[in-house]
Amino acid sequence: MGIIQKDSIRTMIISYLGLILGYLNKGVLFIIILSTEEIGLINLLVSLGMLFAQLSNLGTVNSFLRFFPFFRDQKKDHFGFPQLTVLIALVGLLVTSLLCLVFYQDVSQFYAERSALFVAYYFWIIPIGIGHLLFLLLETYLRGVFKNVFAVFAKEVLLRILVTISLLLYWYDALSFNSFVIFNSLVYAIPLALLFVYTIKFGELNKWNAKIEIPRRFRKIIVSYSLFNYANTLGAVFVLTMDAMMIAAFLGLSATGVYTTILYLVSALQVPYRSLTRVAAPLVPVYWREKKMKEMSVLYKDIASISLLISLFMFLVVWINRVEIFELLPESFTDGVWVFLFIMLGRTFDMYFGINSFILTNSKRYKVDVLFTLILLGAIFGLNYWLIPLYGISGAAVATMIGIVSYNLMRTFFIWYTFGLHPFRIKNLYGLVFCGTTLMVGHYLPSFSDQWILSVLQNLALVVLLYLLPIYLLRADEKLNEYIIKGRKYARSLLPF
Repeated sequence: MGIIQKDSIRTMIISYLGLILGYLNKGVLFIIILSTEEIGLINLLVSLGMLFAQLSNLGTVNSFLRFFPFFRDQKKDHFGFPQLTVLIALVGLLVTSLLCLVFYQDVSQFYAERSALFVAYYFWIIPIGIGHLLFLLLETYLRGVFKNVFAVFAKEVLLRILVTISLLLYWYDALSFNSFVIFNSLVYAIPLALLFVYTIKFGELNKWNAKIEIPRRFRKIIVSYSLFNYANTLGAVFVLTMDAMMIAAFLGLSATGVYTTILYLVSALQVPYRSLTRVAAPLVPVYWREKKMKEMSVLYKDIASISLLISLFMFLVVWINRVEIFELLPESFTDGVWVFLFIMLGRTFDMYFGINSFILTNSKRYKVDVLFTLILLGAIFGLNYWLIPLYGISGAAVATMIGIVSYNLMRTFFIWYTFGLHPFRIKNLYGLVFCGTTLMVGHYLPSFSDQWILSVLQNLALVVLLYLLPIYLLRADEKLNEYIIKGRKYARSLLPF
């Protein structure tokens, strides 16, 4: 866990800086400057741009992480494996762009009644998708050679600073809304250019121009894996974007704006989990290749345990302060409190089961995951189609929660049955017990002050005393205690006294 601790602490610090900027953008400036319809448009374009990138990469991102350990060799330019990845992704980019053009009329008819503004800006999905795809390819390569930090900075911090600048320019009428949309559609170009320069600086870019020297037998294996993993990843991305797309069609962009804003607030709470898995993911194929099942089991349990305790803490911080938080938001966001509850419950469940996706998709039984994803995709579509007209955005949140829980249960028990690996530790119950206790006390304990800030401080003190402190003192997770101690030492080193 040494390399995980070192890099994940760095990426976590950078990610939290990005989190602050992200909250400033989507939690404050978006709400102040933009209407809910405009928020819905921007978020929907970005979501579909991400879907475009996943359609285009043809499974190369996950197959790169899966097979790169077999070809990692600086002296032999990694046998041209990075170049093969880029060529496949470029073919996918061309095909996906053509599909966007071909299906424009169908998309227009589907969204014309309730989301006409989206139809007007539909084609800006393409540059968003291209920018995200190229950045994703470079970022994945750097993850493969264990150079994570700069890519995280470019994506989590720099990109959000640029969005902040565009928001302020729009607020002060230096940009029209049309120019604002265009700027946010092209904004990936700047972090991408910096990541490109960074790759050149470390002498890694020449590996992308090397001659492809991959044996024919390996090529067949890579193609087979990529196709199955592509279907799996694509299904997962559809699940993440389907709710927003269906809300835009059934309820309009204003409802989409509220829903996607709450989704962002939830995703921001996943920063520690993403920091851990970003560094842990490249280790999984290495353990499979070297048949280190004991190390795999320890990694699985470590990531799951830490993720559960941190995600419960983040959930408590927001949920106990939900009244105070939603007092700051416009009245149109009132229904978002239930969206937060259901989505965060689903995401907490997802974070607890940790790296099950990496373990399964990097194993010899990776094809089974496609079946699980297809089941999930059908369930999510059916549940959204049924629940959104009945319960609005809360129905979409319930559908997503049910899908996430079911998907993780299927994956986890299959891995347990097939490989004897599971994420469970008896000490995980500490987190659940103390979380439940904190929620119960917080529900019945009256606020000792009518002042907003004092009420928030009281709630935070309750979380620290009833959840965080017992978790730390009882050493519910040894690695988490190590993180806390190292983080405390690092914070002290930054102080001038």
